[in-house]
Amino acid sequence: MAWPTNRSPFGENRTPALIGLSYEDGATIVPIAADPATGAILTEPGIVASRGTIAYAEYTFTASTSTENVIAAITGKYTDIVSIVLTNSGASPTLFTLSDGTNSYYYYVPSGDMRGAVYGIGSALEATTVHTAWTGVCGTSTSSLYATITYATNV
Repeated sequence: MAWPTNRSPFGENRTPALIGLSYEDGATIVPIAADPATGAILTEPGIVASRGTIAYAEYTFTASTSTENVIAAITGKYTDIVSIVLTNSGASPTLFTLSDGTNSYYYYVPSGDMRGAVYGIGSALEATTVHTAWTGVCGTSTSSLYATITYATNV
């Protein structure tokens, strides 16, 4: 399934890359694509999805059980988590909590291990409100827990 270049909302000779398929109504397959230059998400040729641009955040928790901002709040926009990868280089396992202030999500990360989850565009962990900062905290201190988060920003 390919997007015709002449229907791309990004100009001539810029065909979005197909990144997946979804079921719009349980029966109709709808392609999902991303503009390689901007990261904007499309749900069909020429239609930009309402929940839009992909961004990344990285944070290192070092020997701490303090709550830290892992994704800053963006005025007038939602920040929906698409994927999270957690790497624990320490000798202690930890339970990592990711929260938007209303909903919390928990990830157990054994010592010397990497864990993660990919939610995708259609099933992202949606921020409860616009202008929401996501926070993270380790339940037990470990020498270093590295968090890499992919999120979609949108209006």
